[in-house]
Amino acid sequence: MLSCGSSPFRLGRHNKAARRVLKPFYEGLGYEWDERDIHCHLSSAKRLDARCRNSAVSHRDEGLDASVACPACPTYVTRRAAEDRAYVTDSVERAKHAKHAGAAAANNMDYVTWAATTYGGWGERFLDRRVRPEYAKRLQAEKKAGRSGWAAIQWRQRLYEDMGIELARANYRMLSAPCRPAWAAELPLWSRYEPC
Repeated sequence: MLSCGSSPFRLGRHNKAARRVLKPFYEGLGYEWDERDIHCHLSSAKRLDARCRNSAVSHRDEGLDASVACPACPTYVTRRAAEDRAYVTDSVERAKHAKHAGAAAANNMDYVTWAATTYGGWGERFLDRRVRPEYAKRLQAEKKAGRSGWAAIQWRQRLYEDMGIELARANYRMLSAPCRPAWAAELPLWSRYEPC
């Protein structure tokens, strides 16, 4: 159910995670978050989730695409996934990069993927590009001011917790949906999903 493509709650999980956590994160870094001007593919209906602008950082906008993957999907239940904690998010980041990076570059944007799992894991590329540098900057400024660094640690922890809460709420909505998925009709009667 957490990966059901026909569930209307899947898009809601994706959008709420981006709007309620990533948008304030980017705005806190001085970026303007724009969801209107996000068509980077001129020949198809494919689009990004946000265009982030900060002229003080770069003359190029950042095209952001967010994605939430369920590690329990058969695609990701592999030996390699069991041995590599970042396998799922790395797979999603690579696929999204192949899908959007060229079109974003052609439209004068730097492409960024935020990938997460339904369990709350974050993709390494986004962490390396955005979260870890900002945390290091905050920590260094705090230490330079003679403080312990606790505020920077709290900032990072709150970011992860806020995303975990959004994903957990969305997962709950998906799992408690009062509708039976289409594939449930093919299951034996005793194992069908019944609404509460």
